[in-house]
Amino acid sequence: MQESAFFGNNIALRFLAKTLTRETLPSTMLLTGPGGVGKALAGFAFIKALVCEKNLATRITTHPDSLDSCGECAACRALESGASTDFAGIRPKTAKLTLKTVREEHGSFRDAYLYPRALPYRLFLLEECHAMSEDLANTMLKLLEEPPERT
Repeated sequence: MQESAFFGNNIALRFLAKTLTRETLPSTMLLTGPGGVGKALAGFAFIKALVCEKNLATRITTHPDSLDSCGECAACRALESGASTDFAGIRPKTAKLTLKTVREEHGSFRDAYLYPRALPYRLFLLEECHAMSEDLANTMLKLLEEPPERT
């Protein structure tokens, strides 16, 4: 992922990249800003850089200010194809994102409590959080208050 894909967001991207070099990661990250600036794209780039097998050994020494990922390893390919069982990209298909929809499509975050199978973490990327219903927001709050290890 090249920073030039995010015109004007270099400071935010460098912050995300530096987060990758920490010994521990925050359990939750909230990317805010006006619509259309690339928050979801930056979040996905962060996730790919986090799990990229080629980055894991060399991240701190070779590219500490970058969200680059190889795009070739098994983790990168699984994320790109949507085939990873350890990643869920959740975006509303209607004006409101409901708990019923999330239960049907993602098991109501039950997978968050399982140990990851293929990736180092269980990862969720929620887009358009302002469109969440109240019951879904309450369910998410429980998960965010006591996040499972490796999620």
